[in-house]
Amino acid sequence: MDCTGDKRYSLRIRGFIMSKNVVKYPRMGRWSAKRKMDLFLEIIKGQKTIVDAAREYDLKQSDIQKWVDTFME
Repeated sequence: MDCTGDKRYSLRIRGFIMSKNVVKYPRMGRWSAKRKMDLFLEIIKGQKTIVDAAREYDLKQSDIQKWVDTFME
């Protein structure tokens, strides 16, 4: 079977999932406060949107929004 025509086809290399132009990183357990802060800074600097971060790190947008709200307080 030729997988190249299948739109759902993705390639897994060393834990990374590559599908079309999106690379999903391996799912990590808990996010440390430092990692959350680094992501928060990328978002407020405009380097990344909440939607993009949710896709990239396989997180819920609502979780990231809660982190942003917490840091903004």
